[in-house]
Formats: sequence, C-alpha cells, structure tokens
Amino acid sequence: MNRALARQLIELNNRFYRENASSFSATRQAPWAGWEHVAKEARAVLPAGALDGSHRLRVLDLACGNMRLAPFLAQAFPHARIDYTGIDASEDLAGHSCDLLKELGNLDAHFIARDVLEPLLGEHPAPPSPDTDRAHDLACCFGFLHHVPSFELRAALVERLCQSTRPGGIAAISFWQFMHDERLAAKARDATASAKVRPPFPGFDAAQLENDDYLLGWQHASGGYRYCHSFEESELDELVQIAEAQGVHEIARFSADGKSGVLNRYLVLARGALARGGITPPRSARPVRDSPFTATGIK
Repeated sequence: MNRALARQLIELNNRFYRENASSFSATRQAPWAGWEHVAKEARAVLPAGALDGSHRLRVLDLACGNMRLAPFLAQAFPHARIDYTGIDASEDLAGHSCDLLKELGNLDAHFIARDVLEPLLGEHPAPPSPDTDRAHDLACCFGFLHHVPSFELRAALVERLCQSTRPGGIAAISFWQFMHDERLAAKARDATASAKVRPPFPGFDAAQLENDDYLLGWQHASGGYRYCHSFEESELDELVQIAEAQGVHEIARFSADGKSGVLNRYLVLARGALARGGITPPRSARPVRDSPFTATGIK
C-alpha cells in the first residue's frame, strides 16, 4: 500500500471518531473477556513487587480510546500501585475519563493526545514519548491494530509496543477477526461495495486495498466509513517473527470476545527472561493457545 493511501485511510478513521465519538464510546464501556486472560498471564509472569504494591506497576495503553482498560486493571490488580498512561489521537473519546479515574485509589492515570501512527510514517522525527520508554511492565494495544493500514505499519506498531516494555515485561495485543463472523463479514462486504459507488474521499480505489482490508459503516450513519483489516493466523505468525527481533517471545495466543467467544485473537509477548520463570523459552517452545473462554465483550 502506498503511503498516500495509508494517510487517507488514517484520516478517514480519525474523522470517523471525531464525528462519532459519543455514540461509539457509549457502546464501549464494559471490559472485554480477553482482558481477564491477559491479566492472568500478567499475574504469572510479572514480579510480585509489581502486583503487591512494593513498587509501581507501569502500564501503557496505546490507542486507549475512552480508557476503559484503566478501571479494569485497577480491579484486576487491587493491591498494585498502577501508573497508567493512555495515548490516543481522539481527545473526544478520552473525554473526562481522567477525572473519573481519579476515584480509583490504586491507579494514577495520564492521557496524551497524539496520533500513534504519525511517527511510524517516518517523515518527521518522533518526539520523546512514553511508548519509546523501555520501562513498562505491561504494554497493551486493544481494539486498534485493525485500523492500521498496511502490514508494514502494523508490524512497526507491534515493534514499537514491544520496545516500550522493560526486561521481564509483557506486551498484549488484540486482533479483530470480523471476517470470521458471518454477520460482520456481510456488513464489511456491503459497506466496501457501497464505498465503490460513493467514495469516502476523492480518488478512493478499493482495488488499492490490501488483502483482508475493508470499509465498515457505523450504526445507521450515512457514509460513516472506517477502515478495518481482518486478521488471519498467518499474519499473527509473521508479526511474532518480527517481534522476536525486539527481544520478545510469545507466551500466549488465544481467542475471546463477542457472542461467539472468538471474535478477537490475542497475542501476549514477554521481553527477555521471564521474571518468575527465569528462563526464556526457545523458539520451538509452544505457547499456551486456545484456552477455553467465556466471552461477553462485543467489538
């Protein structure tokens, strides 16, 4: 995918969230079922001091949306002292979340309004940022990677997330597989076909999209398109190989969320030697996969 089209798709999504922030956020209040599995992995891997309050648990939430991950973490790790940093291009989505999060006694929340993809386009030097600080115990990116146009940019974002973790820290990422859902797949095909007739921006050509790229609408809004990519297992395998070059290894892969319980695929990656296990598994080691899960979240 050429860079000009990638920029247009990024702006298409930014405009979608500016125009639909309120209605979208209203449907994104409950935690996802997959997050509990991620928390389980964190409890098994992170040092006890990060979980019992002996030292701060540093968390990065990249593309944080309305920051609903923060109250989930406060509940999942009740004895931890959490330093939570959320980064997102949409200040409208974050809204007054920081003020509400002040009520959480074990979590300090910080929000940074910034387009997380702009530095990855490589045209301007990236300013110092928490997502380049290799000191996070837990770095998350949930519900966003499907909005990143081109495999190249998705790989760069995964690298950036992995780079933000400290030795022994973990990165957790969700991957939307909406084309595995019959209802959502039909909507994606219909919306993409409609966009060919009523383009979302001048010069739009659906033939320039990559495999598994689609446009999706929103509720009953006319022309409210957003770019989305549906993931297959082979792409996750490629992303893991790229992440390994950053000194991380896969420790878990599973499906969760939606009524089907398999709407999202998750990767959990650990940097260096496991804090509690002490030994980095070889590449041939098999991570935990496809744990049975009760899913309640909706993408």
